[in-house]
Amino acid sequence: MFKTPVTWIVLLLVGMLAYVYWPATALSNSNNGSGQAAVVETALVSKTLLKDEIIALGTTQANESIILTSQSTDRVKAVHFEDGDTVVKGQLITTLEHGEELANLKELEIKLAEQTRQLQRLLDIEKSSAPAESAIDSQKA
Repeated sequence: MFKTPVTWIVLLLVGMLAYVYWPATALSNSNNGSGQAAVVETALVSKTLLKDEIIALGTTQANESIILTSQSTDRVKAVHFEDGDTVVKGQLITTLEHGEELANLKELEIKLAEQTRQLQRLLDIEKSSAPAESAIDSQKA
């Protein structure tokens, strides 16, 4: 009956299982109803601040966005909306610095005034003498 190796392997496995599980069942049966006190461990309670911090890398993308571009390279003087505001067509969004444009405008106004005086001088000369018509036409232009 015990001559085949399969029988010896089965008996060995049964013995190992009995060895592994027997102490656990023997201890659990001995504590049931035996009247022994349970072991209790005590500790002082203290307040502790727990901080869960998650550090992660990633990218985000807005649901809606707009790209603002300028025809010139000026500095922004003022922004007339807040983050998350709804803007409507024609609403003023930003104000750009325009000092250089104002200086150019003033320069052109001065040149226009000078050319107007020059034209008036030529027209006054025309009344007293005959300057070249081409000079007057050029000044009018």
